[in-house]
Amino acid sequence: MSVIKKPHDRLFRKAVSDVRVAKGLMLRHLPKDIKEHVDFNSLKLCKESYIDENLKLHSVDALFSVNIFGDEGYIYILLEHQSKPEKLMPLRMIEYTTKIMGEKARNKEKVPLVLPLVLYNGKKKYNYSTDIVDLINAPKEVIEKYLFKSFTLIDLNVVSDESMREELWSGILEYFLKHSRDKDILEQIRVIAADLNIALSTPKCNFVSQLLKISL
Repeated sequence: MSVIKKPHDRLFRKAVSDVRVAKGLMLRHLPKDIKEHVDFNSLKLCKESYIDENLKLHSVDALFSVNIFGDEGYIYILLEHQSKPEKLMPLRMIEYTTKIMGEKARNKEKVPLVLPLVLYNGKKKYNYSTDIVDLINAPKEVIEKYLFKSFTLIDLNVVSDESMREELWSGILEYFLKHSRDKDILEQIRVIAADLNIALSTPKCNFVSQLLKISL
């Protein structure tokens, strides 16, 4: 079966990699408010492929660099010529686009915008959601409020020692991490000696022993 598909793969790859074909797809299928900010004359094919090795039998991709919103960006085209829709496609697209972002952001101050386009020519109508939110096992309002938003930062520089010690186990870890670069670490250990004694007298507290070994 893979032998039969190889000629098709070459054809699809050649077609999708053609700037004229790619431009046509983008003009037809990108949202209007995006197209208005794309300089299609700057469209250039990149050499990289981001398809997982196990999926190359029925997937072809092409990455194009383009000037978008007045800056460097990328449009990623994935052609899926498998017979059935892929339920986890939203997750795959996030994996691909974040991988592209990571590679293209090296030695730069900001991460470039990457916009995905997926072509599907399976036998069955594509009946799965294209939104990652619909795949995640959690209330939608929680996902929309917290996922893919600003991450929760615990900056130990601004957390007081007193508030750390309100919780024994995580408090010990936070305290050690905060003061790990102090010159007089022994003095800091003395401050939380009572907490350490409670922890050490509790079964299965190996991490506390390890922290002390590393610090001393």
